[in-house]
Amino acid sequence: MRLWGRGRVVRMRMLCLWVLLLAFALVTLALLDIFRHRDHRQSKPPGPPRRPLQRIPSPPDLEVIVDSRDPAVELSVGLSPLHSLKEDQLLFVPSQGSKNAPQKKGAYKGLERDMELASVQKYGFNEVVSERISLHRRLPEMRHPECLLEQYSEALPSASIIICFHDEAWSTLLRTVHSVLDTAPKQYLREVLLVDDFSQYGHLKSVLSEHVAHLDGVRLIRSTKRLGVGGCRSLGAARAAGEVLVFMDSHCECHRGWLEPLLERVAQDRTKVVSPIMDVIDCQTFRYNATQWSVRGVFDWRLDFYWESNPQLENEDPDLAGQPVLSPALGGGVLAIDRHFFQSVGAYDPGMLLWGAEQIELSIRVWSCGGSMEVVPCSRVAHLAHHHLTRDFPDLDLLQRNKIRLADTWMDAYRKIYYRRDMLAHFIRQSESPNITERLRLKKSLGCKNFHWYLTTVYPELYIPQDRPALSGELYNVGMGSCADFPRGHGRQGGAMHIAPCSGTGNQHCDLNSEGEVRWGPMGALCLDAEGERVVLSPCPTHWSTNRKLQWKFIKLSGLLIHQQSQLCLEAVMEGVFSLSDGVQAKDVNIPISLGSLFLRPCTHHPRQQWHFEQLVAPKEGYVKDTGANLTKISRHHISVAMNIPSFLTSAVRSVSLPGPIARLLRCRLLAPASITRRNMSSRRLMDHLERTAGNYRQHALYPAQVCGIMNESEMVKRLRIAVHPDFTFKAGQWVDFFIPGVEKVGGFSMCSSPGLLQREGVIELAVKNTKHPPAHWIHTACTLDSHVAMRVGGDFFFDPSPSDPSVDLLLVAGGVGINPLYSILLHTADLLHLNRASGGREYHIGSAHLYYSAKNTQELLFKSTIIEVCREFPDKFSCNFHVTQQSTDVDLHLQPFIKGGRITEAELRAHVNPQRTLCYLCGPPPMIETLSKNLMELGLPKDRILFEKWW
Repeated sequence: MRLWGRGRVVRMRMLCLWVLLLAFALVTLALLDIFRHRDHRQSKPPGPPRRPLQRIPSPPDLEVIVDSRDPAVELSVGLSPLHSLKEDQLLFVPSQGSKNAPQKKGAYKGLERDMELASVQKYGFNEVVSERISLHRRLPEMRHPECLLEQYSEALPSASIIICFHDEAWSTLLRTVHSVLDTAPKQYLREVLLVDDFSQYGHLKSVLSEHVAHLDGVRLIRSTKRLGVGGCRSLGAARAAGEVLVFMDSHCECHRGWLEPLLERVAQDRTKVVSPIMDVIDCQTFRYNATQWSVRGVFDWRLDFYWESNPQLENEDPDLAGQPVLSPALGGGVLAIDRHFFQSVGAYDPGMLLWGAEQIELSIRVWSCGGSMEVVPCSRVAHLAHHHLTRDFPDLDLLQRNKIRLADTWMDAYRKIYYRRDMLAHFIRQSESPNITERLRLKKSLGCKNFHWYLTTVYPELYIPQDRPALSGELYNVGMGSCADFPRGHGRQGGAMHIAPCSGTGNQHCDLNSEGEVRWGPMGALCLDAEGERVVLSPCPTHWSTNRKLQWKFIKLSGLLIHQQSQLCLEAVMEGVFSLSDGVQAKDVNIPISLGSLFLRPCTHHPRQQWHFEQLVAPKEGYVKDTGANLTKISRHHISVAMNIPSFLTSAVRSVSLPGPIARLLRCRLLAPASITRRNMSSRRLMDHLERTAGNYRQHALYPAQVCGIMNESEMVKRLRIAVHPDFTFKAGQWVDFFIPGVEKVGGFSMCSSPGLLQREGVIELAVKNTKHPPAHWIHTACTLDSHVAMRVGGDFFFDPSPSDPSVDLLLVAGGVGINPLYSILLHTADLLHLNRASGGREYHIGSAHLYYSAKNTQELLFKSTIIEVCREFPDKFSCNFHVTQQSTDVDLHLQPFIKGGRITEAELRAHVNPQRTLCYLCGPPPMIETLSKNLMELGLPKDRILFEKWW
């Protein structure tokens, strides 16, 4: 006992000693922090006196404002105090002294490399390297000597710097803020507004609020919902007090003297919108790269923005190197605009979604509505290039939606040029229209000029494609089943042409114009040329008359494309085929697949010398013709779908193979899910499929497909077997939106196959009756093996039980071709029974299924043999009755046990109705559905257990 007591005393003393040491350490850290902050305050010039926070009145759920003149902890709305941070929210920034500390190599380097890769994946740049760089890094002087001699007025307008961010890295965000504070003269800098666009990362919560609280002239505004670039900047502009708004991305670094040249240009003309030269910071090394003057902002016919060099200015007087240059468009990295002009011209379009094309829309609007845009060379700001797009968007197709909104609002008839180069945008626009009423009203009230004026006055260098029928589109090679290709990003000055799988997106678009030039790509600035025997792209002449070396002649009958100077033919020549290592697919790597190159060869009419232009969206009548003055021969409503997917599907089943970027484009969302409701078919007005099903559920994806089988199911019904993309899925009973090349109307056809067939063979089946409806007429008159289409799944009429669901008894009632979805449900139920057999009955709880099927005669009873076989395979589960109403011939012996004359009666239905167990699916003409639904409810079947779909 005595020994135990002594041990207890020793342990108590040791515990007290540790507590004292811990307390001493905490006190020491606190004192060091106090001294550090005191030194920091003493080293800074005195700021303005502290005063109570002044909030601008706003709805309580819109935002909270953190002012630099008050600690963030004084705000109680939406901000967490520092002590409430979770462990993963704590931020550790390595000190400057740690960079040269001795480190163990090997394992540490491997860990560091993993951290770098993770940060690149998360942010799109190497944040590990960024954290080692000072927040006050000074960039080397790269301005023209003339700029250093400039003297600026003391009466320049004040500026509000608006920096929007969403889940930005700590180091890049703070380096942007401190770069502004370190370089902008205090007499011109009214404030820096940090606008948080609903960030989720922990370091952007209370940690950032605490940091901002100690920065003079910086305010933090938080939005409680995602606004996107335009909405976030408009929010900042509404709260800004400066005379000039300077919008800046959250990963920039400013040169000294960057602000004054911008303010001077705006002060001279309040309708000018100006941008600095945007230098580049490497995303991996954070090395600074100066952009060579001169540059300006432009865009192409796919409405993608670029900075391009301006060769005209390079040859002019060197003394003009410091003068601003007019620019058709400006990027969104840094933009300065007068506050009142910004609001009067309509701010950022509130209808733009999250991110994409807002800078082009603003540029066209500013120019068209009385303003102008300039790049100011004496102002330089470096912008961090991103390795990849890291934004997590709820809708993958929002960039196309923004471009559609831009095109429909501002481009007038020229918008058709865009739609011919973006298949996805065309399909979206075909399905729905943007609500641009307010923007059109703004355009009218401001007296804005049309897009033809913009092209001829502001951006005359943009080539206007002629897009003549059969002479524009993807240049498809018959012998190789692929298209001429020059991957984007391989140089603005051109290079060797290749042959590659057709993208079907518009990136491979070319235009053979009346001058004999084959203009390539969405910009149309590169022309098909020849260097010896190899076919290349080179810059097109800027003047109208072209070089004979760039002239080609296309023989439509033979498909030969002849080089006029050499009289040789364009031929696709097979070279080394790109191969991938085991386990790696083309979609997993961002490498263009090249199947060969293009050469000039003596004309032999070989299939590899046969070409034709595949138009993604083909005009039925008229074309855009640039006469230098007018846009002619364009008729409204004369655009129809003409998808080209010739190399997506190289054979029938499971042969669909797309390069990653193309597959992602074609799998983009076209329609947000509609509310899941039963169709209202009471209207007698003739409506097309898209109108009639506007309230139905649709999947988010549009998939390319290829017809791989055709058979006659009856005299009036063709049955198609269609190979689809591996990601295509559906539920038994659903239908597809059916997009057909060259057919403007979109078809709607229920699938007559089971999901099991799709899983086993990669195909679906449709049974389509011959009618005057264009999609059905195409299937019966023009569809052939290997025809290319696109499909999107929809419908809330389906049977998709899960293993945990209780068993139900299915009552299936079909009329005419209304059998299609019910046949799919019947086959799916049979597949589930097969699965149950294999698992010993442990998978699904399957009840019985009875089918009533009515048609005029036995010839019109589709799938009857298969239905009988299924019933005989599962006699204890399945049964069927066929009703014929106008049979004029004898019934085959094998059908007689199943055939009844006349219509389906209430008495027959009664035998298969159990109000607690029966789930009824009806599909047929509207009168039949209305009668049978009434009968079933009179038999006691609840309304919510009667599901119907009416066919038309």
